[in-house]
Amino acid sequence: MARKNPRLRGYSVSLEQGRQARDSQKLLNIRLETSLRCNMNCIYCCWATGEKQGVENSYSDLERVISQAADLGATSVVVVGGGEPTIYPNFRNLLIHMRASGMRPVVITNGLVIDEDWANFFSGQRCSIIMKRDAMSFDLQDKLCALPGTAERMDKALQNLMAAGLNDSKDPDWTSLGVAMVCSKVNMSEIPEVWRFARKNHIYPCLELLNPKGRAKTRLNEFALSGKESVELMNRLRTVDEEFGNRPEDWPELKDTKCLQHLHSFYVDVYGWVSPCGPVRSKNQNIREKDLYEIYHSDEFREYRAIEKHLDYEQPCLSQTRLE
Repeated sequence: MARKNPRLRGYSVSLEQGRQARDSQKLLNIRLETSLRCNMNCIYCCWATGEKQGVENSYSDLERVISQAADLGATSVVVVGGGEPTIYPNFRNLLIHMRASGMRPVVITNGLVIDEDWANFFSGQRCSIIMKRDAMSFDLQDKLCALPGTAERMDKALQNLMAAGLNDSKDPDWTSLGVAMVCSKVNMSEIPEVWRFARKNHIYPCLELLNPKGRAKTRLNEFALSGKESVELMNRLRTVDEEFGNRPEDWPELKDTKCLQHLHSFYVDVYGWVSPCGPVRSKNQNIREKDLYEIYHSDEFREYRAIEKHLDYEQPCLSQTRLE
């Protein structure tokens, strides 16, 4: 009998769950940027981290929006950083506030600061962690991060998280540890090995498509995969999954064309602007001017949640047809 792949707690949402949340007028989670400050300088970064374009949200702004999201039914906060979230001042207190609000923190991080103490703190606060891992090759990972010695530190962080039990396999359907890979021509050959490592260790693999913005925009010819290369990569990942007896329908990590994030989530950037998701940016609603309840029930976001037909299977993502 084919086995299922583990989902990531607080992060994985089925299409059915997304639709049910929309129909019952509730959030399932929010994506939250903390600051553009970062301790890396990745050559494919789409965020232009470190380049401030205004006054970032205060700590009280973040606390308030987390509480408001909980009131709307959200059960998790995906901290995407903008920059590196773990170097945000009072970050631990922010995670504690999420837990006190009844929400699971999901932290997307490069892992450079994650020692044993951090790993145990994450475990104690029942966080889910998505660690950056673009290649198993240390040399290639260092090249992508433009910081010598990075890969060794990242690998140690991952080992600390595993030692703290975040990839515990007692529940075969769920894990609290993931790895994120940005796919490009440069690391295409390495991604199947990262995928295989994840499958062996009860870790959720998260495949990210290159976002042609920020520093990445100037190197698209060097990094962007062609359609043929994308198909080849997906086929190689399917082959890896077949090694573990995994079923094709259990590949949410590959289903970018079926993303319904805008039905059940908000994306809040460092300046307070609220968008339906990361790729689709809007500057019409701000958490410093309105609370999330008002934004959720605004005509703009009602319209977003009504858009679904072009997100299924062969249809393009919302970001290809709206705003951008």
